[in-house]
Amino acid sequence: MIFVDEEEQRWYCSKDDQLWLGKEERWVKSRQEMGVYDAFYVDGYRNLAGKLATISLSEQSIKIKFSDPSLDSSNALVLEFPYSSIEVLSVTQEREITALRTWLIGPVFAAWFKKKTLTLTIGVREKDGLLQLPSFKMETGIINSCYDNLYERIQKAKAK
Repeated sequence: MIFVDEEEQRWYCSKDDQLWLGKEERWVKSRQEMGVYDAFYVDGYRNLAGKLATISLSEQSIKIKFSDPSLDSSNALVLEFPYSSIEVLSVTQEREITALRTWLIGPVFAAWFKKKTLTLTIGVREKDGLLQLPSFKMETGIINSCYDNLYERIQKAKAK
């Protein structure tokens, strides 16, 4: 078992892919129910393009862990922001023509049937006043779940 979050008392069992919620004393099976989302970092914060990211939602903050499969997990960069510092949250749809699609169905049909990609952008105001806008790509169902969960937590934090 791996200790995930000291404040929330959460433990992760990689063998069973389950999370123990210590405060609630229960096991959670799905990663989305845990508040953990796997994403592909696109742009917007430092020079991390092409990295894999894990977005973890706790009660008080969002943690974004950037990792590189070729490096050791101890070298991963972890960013943590309170929900109150999030000023922008949006999901945008991009339509793109891929080379494989063009090769398989031709340029005319490839332009007609563009690949749809959803991108989650989280705008965070840092302590120095600078607004950072990291963007992440995820699967359609996962990005909607992440957005809804994150939006709900931001609303709770702003209401306090």
